[in-house]
Amino acid sequence: MWLVLGESWQTAAAAKPPLKKLPVGDLRFWKFVATIDIEKLRADHTSEAWIAKGASMFKKLLPLAGLMFILASCGSSTTASSTTATSQAQANASQGIVSSVSSMNSKYGKILASSSGYAYYMFEPDTPQKSACYGACAVTWPPVTISGTATPPISGGINKSLVGTITRTGGARQITYNGHPLYTFKGDTGPGTTNGEGINHFGGYWYLVSISGKVVTSPASTKTTSSTGSGGAY
Repeated sequence: MWLVLGESWQTAAAAKPPLKKLPVGDLRFWKFVATIDIEKLRADHTSEAWIAKGASMFKKLLPLAGLMFILASCGSSTTASSTTATSQAQANASQGIVSSVSSMNSKYGKILASSSGYAYYMFEPDTPQKSACYGACAVTWPPVTISGTATPPISGGINKSLVGTITRTGGARQITYNGHPLYTFKGDTGPGTTNGEGINHFGGYWYLVSISGKVVTSPASTKTTSSTGSGGAY
């Protein structure tokens, strides 16, 4: 065990030389202890000088604490952004984005769908080589895309000769079927649902596509209008 002397201890033993370390077994240790004025030492530690020292140290540490808070906030924000991006990617994947072209049975007959059972739609204003759905439209109606130069995998009785791709603005490759760029619909709550059929949205109607490549149109009386404008199916 060692006695480590600080500034206040040296003050308490003003008549003594400034000792640094003394082993407990050293006689000088006990002589020094005997000279300490405990009450004076306590007063030193509660004096205005000590309070001033504490305030000075707080001021020095405050900027560091602020920096640590800012860094922690940035880290939290980055984590939140990363989590949001990951969740969005997972949501897209569940709806068949970057997926295969397959089929499913529905009340409209056998229609195009992702391998996980999400219905695929065509948009009337599109052309065989160009999508007319971007921005908010592409958020509500996510394009069915495939990464790189891969060939879209097919299943469920799909005609391979009808499967193709177009290049969207920005470089993404969107899958087409019989010349129709394909999309999913955020309003479909799960596999097997077809809530987007016949909706007039973002300037045109949205329809399901049969495995033969034909547009599945609903009777006019069942169409639901969400916005104005329409185009001709091709």
